[in-house]
Amino acid sequence: MLRRLQILGHPVHPPLTDFPIVLWTVAWGLELAHILWPERFDAGWVALVLGVGLLTALPTIITGFWEYFLLPPQDPAQPIAVRHLTAMLLAFGLFFASWIFHKTAGPSLYTVLLSTGGQIALLIGGWYGGELVFRHGIGVKFRQEEKNEAKTHARTDSPSGPGDEAGRNRGIPPNPEGGPCGHPRP
Repeated sequence: MLRRLQILGHPVHPPLTDFPIVLWTVAWGLELAHILWPERFDAGWVALVLGVGLLTALPTIITGFWEYFLLPPQDPAQPIAVRHLTAMLLAFGLFFASWIFHKTAGPSLYTVLLSTGGQIALLIGGWYGGELVFRHGIGVKFRQEEKNEAKTHARTDSPSGPGDEAGRNRGIPPNPEGGPCGHPRP
């Protein structure tokens, strides 16, 4: 069974995403600046920053696929994960094509259009990535599951038997019209 990739208890994929996003955005800005002020901004920097962004995207893509393969097929986050993955792979492909054009023919309208398309794909993919984290708890859910599992083990091992440490939660259903102790809700 695959295990989540973690460093010091934190998922690996989310912090890796910052590098390609920042580098590709800086490269896009440099490219626009080069077109507006060619004498002030050297086009060589664009290709360099794009290339470093592509290199940093590789471990990001690998860890993203790893997280994707950990999702159960019936998970409600599955379609959003596919959209996130598709948008980010499209962004990678567009920035890679822009880098190839930069290396072979130099900056042009094509490189600007490819990088602009990459930025749009990044925004869409980033939106879906946020949906995965903030609406579905992907990347943080496993921590909550581990905590819940630890609490379950602590409850069954407690001296008062099954239930929480104070002996509550003994299988008595809560009062649907009251609070957890049966008192009326305010």
